[in-house]
Amino acid sequence: MQTMRKAFSVTAVLVAGVLICPLVAGAASNLGTITGSVRDAGGTPLAGALVIATAASSIQPERIALTDRDGGFSILNLFAGEYSIKVSMARFLPVLRPGIQLNAGGTAVLTVSLQNAMDVFRRVVSRDRSQSDDIVWTLRSSRSTQPVLRLVESANKPQPMKL
Repeated sequence: MQTMRKAFSVTAVLVAGVLICPLVAGAASNLGTITGSVRDAGGTPLAGALVIATAASSIQPERIALTDRDGGFSILNLFAGEYSIKVSMARFLPVLRPGIQLNAGGTAVLTVSLQNAMDVFRRVVSRDRSQSDDIVWTLRSSRSTQPVLRLVESANKPQPMKL
């Protein structure tokens, strides 16, 4: 009697395994992957950059990855749909890539170039030296319906706006 129960149990487990395996394999083929590389403005791979994949539907949680020493990343097992990718790293300006469409069983490949924050700041400062007499930035916070920053042009001398 005992051996008959064992044989029945083993048979039931094998039958269940045979029935479930195609379902698991089918579900795995519906998942997609987002891969790519992250480089600086000069083309050098960046290791350790944070890559965040956010689905357009709020039901799915964010998925994260870090770039390897070659600047490559891979985010596996994503459901088909639209994603936004945000890449950030210390000393670099973050990059947001919205509207990445991922098909079932497909792969989206991205190449992201991060700009060094100090390089951008240097370009802005050097460009603003020649234009410093022409524009004034004014911070506004009195009303929520008006812009926070406003560009004011003046022919002679910049004058701050009243708050």
